[in-house]
Amino acid sequence: MKIQNTTVTRSFKENLKNIILHESFIRALGLEIMGVFLVVCMGLLWGIYKNHTVNSNVKTNLNKAISSYDKFLLSLEETENILLADVSTVWQHTILTNLYKVYFETGLTADIYMLDGNKNVYVGNVTPISEEENNIISRQWNIVELTEAHPDKLNIYISKGKEKAVFLGRAVKDRGGRTAYAILRINANRFNSLFSSDRVRVALTQKDYWAIMPEIYRLTDNIGKLNEDFRDRQGLRLIENGFYYVYNERLDYEGFSIYTISDYTVAAKVIISILISSVLVFIIIFTFGSVGIDRAARKSTKDISLLNDAFLSVSSGDLDTNLEIHSSIEFENIGKCFNEMLCNLKRHMKMNKELAEEVAYEQVKQLASQFKSHFLFNTLDNIRHICRISPEITEHMVLALSEILRYNASNQNEKVSIKEDLKYIKRYLEIMSIRYGEDVFTYDIDIAKEASECQVLKLLIQPLVENAVKYGFADNESLHISIKTEKKGNDIYLSCEDNGQGMKKETLDNIIENLSNTENKTPHLGLYNVHRRVYLTYGQGYGLILENISGLKASIKIPFEMESENE
Repeated sequence: MKIQNTTVTRSFKENLKNIILHESFIRALGLEIMGVFLVVCMGLLWGIYKNHTVNSNVKTNLNKAISSYDKFLLSLEETENILLADVSTVWQHTILTNLYKVYFETGLTADIYMLDGNKNVYVGNVTPISEEENNIISRQWNIVELTEAHPDKLNIYISKGKEKAVFLGRAVKDRGGRTAYAILRINANRFNSLFSSDRVRVALTQKDYWAIMPEIYRLTDNIGKLNEDFRDRQGLRLIENGFYYVYNERLDYEGFSIYTISDYTVAAKVIISILISSVLVFIIIFTFGSVGIDRAARKSTKDISLLNDAFLSVSSGDLDTNLEIHSSIEFENIGKCFNEMLCNLKRHMKMNKELAEEVAYEQVKQLASQFKSHFLFNTLDNIRHICRISPEITEHMVLALSEILRYNASNQNEKVSIKEDLKYIKRYLEIMSIRYGEDVFTYDIDIAKEASECQVLKLLIQPLVENAVKYGFADNESLHISIKTEKKGNDIYLSCEDNGQGMKKETLDNIIENLSNTENKTPHLGLYNVHRRVYLTYGQGYGLILENISGLKASIKIPFEMESENE
């Protein structure tokens, strides 16, 4: 399996520049962003922890305060005659003393109002109440109705309107079974000290979201309810262009919750400003730094560029390249070694070229000698069969063979014209025609005029004719062979085609695959030798082409050469 690196290739200068930028600017920016991120996360986690802590503390203190005031209200039942009109001064003093004890214990100041069965105030710790104020308390304080409806439990209520207060109410009975309504009122401003916390806003809400909180928080709507964006929310929230952390916990008393809200709006704006400023500063530094780094990288990689240009020149075929570098000892040695390497390379290339030409020439001679022996043995075998039938015809065949052998032996040149080579190929076809009979074996030769004087290796077509005879008669009673030459561009195609059944596909594929080998691995010696002679003489792109048409068509592709070009 081939594994490739698909990374885009850049110059050494660009790589050096990118490394410097990455190691200095990019990494510095990354560290800065990471640092800001860590600071933000740590600050946020600390803020969340503090928010939860404040919520827990306020919840604990409120539960304690409400429980203490509830015990105080229950203690009123110990009174012998709670509805006595002129309650003794001692009793009032006792009530107020116990009330102040709860205040000092919880930190919340509450006003007490005692209402009779007609909901008229008959005792209180405030100044004497006028008839008008008495009507307001009995008619507009919902806590009175709530306490009347649920006399057996502590009732808690947050008033509506601008003057906020928390009311605690309980129906109490004296020893004589008489019932009175004890109401405690805790004004909203008395919660300020309990709800006061650095950067954490605290609100007490009931189920319909009426809220008690310091006025400076401004987390309520126009009528005094908790803002809808905070209701029943938990976690980080983006609300009205502000960034908040909201957390709520229920009190031990049904319908009431403690909301703690941390405002991170200013902190978020500061962090964003820092990030924007950092990025702007980074861009400015990066812009000016990039120019300087580019200049430094160009200067530092000047010798590398010279080396690169030298290697590119060599790869394009210029072996006369000379590399002169004197900027440093290391690069000067590299330049000297490069020049020595080129000298040795040119010397070895010259030697290898001469050796390759000599080896190729010897291989061609050896292949040609195989053609001669192969042709001779086949022809003598044909004469052996004919001599028994007709001595006269045998004489003609011997004369034809004599001409072919004389042609092969007398001409020492490796190449002849196509017209001359086909003249002696025709003698071989005559011998085949005599052997099989003119009605069984026929042939035709078509030489293009412009190709007749083209130079070709001797007896190059003859093995193709032998192959056609061998396989063409396999399933046919007669055989016709067509030899044709044509010129296409700067190339000549010599083809031999028969009208037989052709080769089996598997056999043909094996022969074609074998042609690319440096050694023949099939029994088809003639076809392999033809391709190898052409390949060694003319190089890659030339050789034998095999294909099944009606029969087998074998074509030889060679470059167009005239005799003057070959000399």
